[in-house]
Amino acid sequence: MLTSCIVRSLGVLNYPRKAKKQAPKSEHFAVAIVECEGKSPQLLLRRRPDTGLLAGLWEFPCTEVQPSWSESRMWLELQMYLKLPTDVGCKNLGTVSHQFSHRLHHYHTWLVAMDNHLEPHPSLGPVRWVSHQELPGTAIPAA
Repeated sequence: MLTSCIVRSLGVLNYPRKAKKQAPKSEHFAVAIVECEGKSPQLLLRRRPDTGLLAGLWEFPCTEVQPSWSESRMWLELQMYLKLPTDVGCKNLGTVSHQFSHRLHHYHTWLVAMDNHLEPHPSLGPVRWVSHQELPGTAIPAA
């Protein structure tokens, strides 16, 4: 009897408790869906880095932004990142959110209509233009 009291007082019957999950890290991105209009409209894609989340897949060009920024500030940041002409036309398509297991991404998207193919800045890394018909067969993440 004394032994079982000592064992209980030492906490041997206290099993490990499940740790509380941390809230996913929230990240915001400004995304440009750049479309070169013409007889055969094409969209600009860039390849993600070979390491990290969604490594090696293609995506629409984007840059990380601060959640406190206004939509116009986000657009300006995206415009500078892509080195777009200041007079380029754009349409704000709104925000789309995607929950990963450990991250929550918010994509603030703009449609950018160009008359000619944009000559992407080398800092974007590997890029390519794809037609609307080619897009479904391209390795693009669902997020």
